[in-house]
Amino acid sequence: MAGRQQAAFALLTALFLVIYWVAARDAQVHPGGDTTAFEEVARNQLSWATIFSTQRPPIYPALFRLLDFSRPAVAAVQVAAYVAAWVFLAGSLGRGSLPVAACVFYVALYPGFAAWNHVLMSESLATSLSVVAFAFLVRLMEGQGWALWPFVAVMCLKCFLRGFDSVLGLLYLPLLIGAAALHRVSWRALVVACLAFVACFAFVNRTTGGLPDSVWYFALVNNIGTRVLPDPGWLAYFAAHGMPVNAALLSMTGELAHEQNLRFFRDPDLADFRLWVIAHGRSAYTGYLLSHPGLIFARLWQHRSEVFLAGTFPYEVYFDPGYRLNVPPWPPFSAIYTAGTLGASALGALLWRGRVPPALALPCWTAVGLWLMLLPIALCIYHADAGEISRHALPLILQAALSLLLMLRILVCWRRKARGIEVPAD
Repeated sequence: MAGRQQAAFALLTALFLVIYWVAARDAQVHPGGDTTAFEEVARNQLSWATIFSTQRPPIYPALFRLLDFSRPAVAAVQVAAYVAAWVFLAGSLGRGSLPVAACVFYVALYPGFAAWNHVLMSESLATSLSVVAFAFLVRLMEGQGWALWPFVAVMCLKCFLRGFDSVLGLLYLPLLIGAAALHRVSWRALVVACLAFVACFAFVNRTTGGLPDSVWYFALVNNIGTRVLPDPGWLAYFAAHGMPVNAALLSMTGELAHEQNLRFFRDPDLADFRLWVIAHGRSAYTGYLLSHPGLIFARLWQHRSEVFLAGTFPYEVYFDPGYRLNVPPWPPFSAIYTAGTLGASALGALLWRGRVPPALALPCWTAVGLWLMLLPIALCIYHADAGEISRHALPLILQAALSLLLMLRILVCWRRKARGIEVPAD
């Protein structure tokens, strides 16, 4: 039976590769909005002395440098990493169940994930690493304690690919605490993992470049131009906290950082503003949000369609026209969030009433926890950067899809246990 399962999984993998090839065969490798910034960092800033203080996190620029700035080679690495990651996840989630593996491959073909492989941006590798980390997390929560360390390693690696992922690492800490409470990992191992995540968060947010062209400066200026300057309350708070307000700054009301020929970066009349943003901008912005907690949720609700991608397909503008975006068809986002909410609610009720088999308790808690994480992820996405919210929301829909896959895995395992069939351990 094991041999037949392996052969069937190999055929399923081959089918996934064929469909992906059909969807992507006409797509050309092309740059995204930040591609030239990554290349500039790789050419002029990346060295052993400055590797952790560049304008962009170092991993993606280092890939350009390693591949001698060959854009096709970078895209080929992205494709290979993506395929390997989803095959690994299909093997991890689909142990003993080909339908689960088939669902994993179906999600892998979603163009909002797969088409990034032809775009020279960090989204592709970030998605692949997230998938690998999730596969290790599932194995950990199902009792394979060794999976903690590769999970922690991949999560830490992601922090130096995209700084936002340092926040995601902190959000996973309650799941690891639950694993320790249910004796899946030792408390000593939990402490080491927690320290690793906290250290990465602190390090990444201290060394992402104290310059007016660093990625966090760009994001913060997006917020100031489109959220702070148009709002008298926000503007008064920022002025009271030292932000230099003059005619040049007010003329940028409603503008993103790159607009008006990069005036936020070049205008001599905004030199004092740039110094203030570097020294005090993040603390002022964070302080205002914390002092207005209702605003945190109200603004997210007003922009929910951008963050949760409830409208039409939001990524098409980033992709090469040759990519076949309808291969395969994808359900509406509302169906995904409805199914996940119903599934998480059902699992939560069963856990509360003690109806879950002990072997599935931690996976069920994990599925519920992953779904509840969507709200803090959405809040971070919206409030971190006012520019290109739909692109930055990619981790949110990925988290939702992976959570649904875990719920499906739990359902299959539950049915198999009810029939007295053990799920393979590896």
